Formats: sequence, C-alpha cells, structure tokens
Amino acid sequence: MELERWERFSFEKQMGNIGSEIARAKSLGEKGDFENKKKSLGIAIDLIDLTISDAKNKNRLFEILRAKEVVADLFANSKIYKVSYDFLERYFLFFT
Repeated sequence: MELERWERFSFEKQMGNIGSEIARAKSLGEKGDFENKKKSLGIAIDLIDLTISDAKNKNRLFEILRAKEVVADLFANSKIYKVSYDFLERYFLFFT
C-alpha cells in the first residue's frame, strides 16, 4: 500500500488493518501454512512502518514502535516479549 493512501485512514483504521494481518497470520499458523504466516507478519510490519511514517501519528510513536518490536519478535520467533498472537490480535482489533 502507498503511504498517501494509508494516510487517509484514521489511526484506528490503520491499527485495525494491522490487527487483521495479525489475525490472518495466527489463522495460517494454526493451519500449518507457515510460509504464508510469515508473509502476513511481514505485511503487518510494512503496515506498521506506514503508520510510523504518517505525520498524524507522531504523538503515538512510542506505542507504534513498541508494537513493531513485538510483531518483529513474532516474525523472528525469538520469544523475547513472550506475547501471544491472541493478545496482539485483541490489542490491534481493539481500535476497530
């Protein structure tokens, strides 16, 4: 997605879209489709990067950057944050 289009979305809609990718990754993982699970997490990280680049979100950067760290932790399967897909899904979808 292009930044110009992404910026038209409210912060809540941006976070909800990220949450949808997290939910998709969780579902794909449950089905054993690990390749597409990784792709979905990659898309979520890309959407977070767009959210970071959106000037209207400058006062929320700490929260957004921390969310990116946690999603990247899931992507790398490093388990530093020990956050579940269920928790992240609820966090992001809370904004919808």
